[in-house]
Amino acid sequence: MIELIKLKIELVRKRFGIYGFFNISTLLIVILSIVCGVKYILYKCDYYEDIVRIIVIFYFILFSGNVFRKNEDSIMGEYIFFSKISFDVCEQYEKYKKLIIYYTVLIYLLVPLKLVDMGIFLFYLLFAQILLQVLELGHKYMIKEKYITFKLFLYFGLGITLIAHFRNMIELPKIEITTIWQMIILLILNVFLLKKNLQNVISKEQEETTVYFFGLTKRIPGVRKNKNLLFLIRKNVLFDIIILLIISSIESPKYLSQKDEMLLSYGLTFLVSFVWVYCEILNMETGKLFYYIVSQRVLKLEAIRDIGIVSLLFLGIMCVGNVNGGPFLWVLEAYIQTFTIFVSVAFGISLEKEKEKLMTWRKIGLLYIISVTALIVIQFGLASNF
Repeated sequence: MIELIKLKIELVRKRFGIYGFFNISTLLIVILSIVCGVKYILYKCDYYEDIVRIIVIFYFILFSGNVFRKNEDSIMGEYIFFSKISFDVCEQYEKYKKLIIYYTVLIYLLVPLKLVDMGIFLFYLLFAQILLQVLELGHKYMIKEKYITFKLFLYFGLGITLIAHFRNMIELPKIEITTIWQMIILLILNVFLLKKNLQNVISKEQEETTVYFFGLTKRIPGVRKNKNLLFLIRKNVLFDIIILLIISSIESPKYLSQKDEMLLSYGLTFLVSFVWVYCEILNMETGKLFYYIVSQRVLKLEAIRDIGIVSLLFLGIMCVGNVNGGPFLWVLEAYIQTFTIFVSVAFGISLEKEKEKLMTWRKIGLLYIISVTALIVIQFGLASNF
């Protein structure tokens, strides 16, 4: 795809004669003048939040429907023109191009000129990304007729809500994001959704063959010979879990103060992380011949051993994020309790060798129900004793 981008840039340079320092600098000055001038005019007034609401909704209604739509003619045109580039590369280029243009223009329109409005910017950027993610889920899982109906209802609902607000029929709440921690959470969520939306343009086959941190994992002695740890790192399984841990560790102390409440919150966060990794590791074995002759006990022991290694990272993240919350010993106590419960319950639940996955939804639900029940009983039992 990089080669295709380079060819596109070279074509633009030849078409408009953009060579030499003078031509390039003149072009940059003109572009910067237009960009900065439009921003200055757009946000010269003090109604930043109202303007942002209008931009987010109307921009979504006008342009979001084309982001994930597959344009066969455009892809085929690229493929025919650049004969040395494969069709898959042309298809991937078109998908990324539309999404990157959508995000670039959106961020340009929303970014504020005053630092005091940065929290509002992050909030409405997150709102815009949520809308895009909802639309993509509809496009992915609905049949064409139902998806079109869903999209029209979504557009209509957003438009009516905005009109009703400006006609004083309903009052939308003012967004107040003032603390640095709130901005960090919004920034993390924006990065998370950006990653998810970028993944949506990748086909399932491309996603299965994508490898992350390949060179790094080869240089780490304790990782390069461990297939489970290699899988977790190279398939980027831990990214979503780390986001969950960071948000939980920062937000929980704001709303909870009692020790039993904090321990339960930390315990549930650790439990979700452990079960998530456990299911990913075991389901990685699905379809491989050797797991039919390897005992369930060995598979579980290997998975739990590697979860124990990865869980030290989880514990560190929770401790760092909890710096303004409860004592470190509360996090450690929740970690030990949850890991003990998880190991005990996981060993008691058999695997599904005849199914498409070793851990089916029924098994996962059973693992969660028993573990959560045990956590609640232990926390409330300990609290009642003290």
